[in-house]
Amino acid sequence: MAEVCLKNLFELTRKWSDISSIFTLACCAWALFCFNLAPRWNTSYSNLQEADHIYNTFRWSSTVSFTAAALNGIDIICLLKLDEHQTTREDTEGFIDSVLMFVTYLILGGIYFAMSISEVTFVHVDKLAYGGPRPVFTLRFIQWCFCVPMLMCVCGRQQKSEDVAETVDQLVQGVQGHGKPNLQTLSAWDKYVWVPLSAGTNAPLLASIRLTVIYIGSSWLAIVVDDHFARWLLICVSFSDYLIASLQEIVLLLMRKEDMGDTG
Repeated sequence: MAEVCLKNLFELTRKWSDISSIFTLACCAWALFCFNLAPRWNTSYSNLQEADHIYNTFRWSSTVSFTAAALNGIDIICLLKLDEHQTTREDTEGFIDSVLMFVTYLILGGIYFAMSISEVTFVHVDKLAYGGPRPVFTLRFIQWCFCVPMLMCVCGRQQKSEDVAETVDQLVQGVQGHGKPNLQTLSAWDKYVWVPLSAGTNAPLLASIRLTVIYIGSSWLAIVVDDHFARWLLICVSFSDYLIASLQEIVLLLMRKEDMGDTG
């Protein structure tokens, strides 16, 4: 009974996410067409010593991210070597996670590096901030739009491991066309590109992921738009989207807990 209720609630939160996505997009379109955006940031707004500290932090973050990417790259190489001997469905699931994390860290490192070498690239000024103007690093929001969905894909796949395993089998079966799913019979392209990509797009949190990307954009727009009412409306909408997206993730965790209780 509890499992049925949770599945119904999960479906309901998916619909809430889709409705919230449409409403948030409408609010963003209204703000973009009716109001102006803040100008680009320039050095006259800030203390040079403070700016140096910010860009040094970005350089350090870039170094840490690229190091993490290198470690994940080693993990991928090890999995490829393992594949020369035997590949199981569990190996492919681990390979998908490693690839997603490798790309995530590469994006993090690349964008932090870009932010560390330029003072004006995609940096706007928030003139309505409390305490005076502050920089808004637009690249950071772009970074979140790529990295957060991939992390949610990894998290969602882990919480629904049985469904993901079934998805991998279905994808392999679709490529083979007949017989029992066997990863050894696939080409390198299908095994290392198409199957991981397709498995990622079959993540159970797709509605929540869409909403997350949209509210990241609306939260950026909220701090660069030059109208107080539009700003606070977008802030409220972004926070409500965050709560709705989080609710679907909570329900997914409860479903996983229920499954573990049944099998335990």
